[in-house]
Amino acid sequence: MDIRNLLNYLKEQITSYTLDLDSIIEDHLEEAGLAPVLHEEEDDNKEVPAMSAADASKMLDKLAIFFMQQQDADESCVSSIQKLKDKVSMIRTNRMVQKNIDRFFKRI
Repeated sequence: MDIRNLLNYLKEQITSYTLDLDSIIEDHLEEAGLAPVLHEEEDDNKEVPAMSAADASKMLDKLAIFFMQQQDADESCVSSIQKLKDKVSMIRTNRMVQKNIDRFFKRI
């Protein structure tokens, strides 16, 4: 047996992981069922549903009516909604592009 093995005991060189306070609290909450398990990854591959400009405009109209009915109606909310309506109408206008006849017949 080598003297270095006695002086530098191999098992002493293995360090153990010490938990910090947050890890201990998370472990106890997970065991008690009081906290959601954070180790599972959420599925973020869901596609955003397509929405037309007309649907967005209808929703903004409903939001404007909702905010106007509130007792503590704030003018900034209604004006913000009006700005959003203007942006939606600009998007709708930009999509209205007249096609030339060659492009029209390429679809067929």
